[in-house]
Amino acid sequence: MPRQFRFWIGFCLLGGVVWFLLNALERETARAQDMARVVMLNQLRAALVVKAAEVRLSNEGQYANWVGINPMALLGSEPRDYLGECAGRALRPGQWCFKVSGRSEWDKPTGTLIFQLGGPITEKQQNTTRNQVLMWQVVVEYTDRNSNDRMDSKDLQTGLKLNRVGDRNETLKPNEFGEANQ
Repeated sequence: MPRQFRFWIGFCLLGGVVWFLLNALERETARAQDMARVVMLNQLRAALVVKAAEVRLSNEGQYANWVGINPMALLGSEPRDYLGECAGRALRPGQWCFKVSGRSEWDKPTGTLIFQLGGPITEKQQNTTRNQVLMWQVVVEYTDRNSNDRMDSKDLQTGLKLNRVGDRNETLKPNEFGEANQ
């Protein structure tokens, strides 16, 4: 076999191996990012359980007064990938921000927690796209005693929970969720 032919065969094989390794790296990076998202959500849910217990034990008011709060504020310190309020910020994959939409009766900001996906995931039998924006909001957890699928005076309020709300299928751009666009 001519030397040049062996060189090109080796080059193609090496290119195939590099291609395979880069795909594997991309897959594992997306998996790690998804695990970080799941861990963060679990931490936020645990912080909401603690806050609900504090509300119940201290008679600080009703759970409804805490609807829409920023759950990141309940953590001891801000996570590395949390940018604070979304106003005028572009999110990169794996980053979080809080879209302020109002104020609580105690003058705390209320709104929606936002996460920019970096790769597709499957959650609760729902597939997502690569650049989808996921959103959550703090809501009252309750026992639906009259089976009408909404909270009313007959239902027992049991705590606070993080509820997924309408997602968007695009990457956030600067000012997408900023103060000027509200």
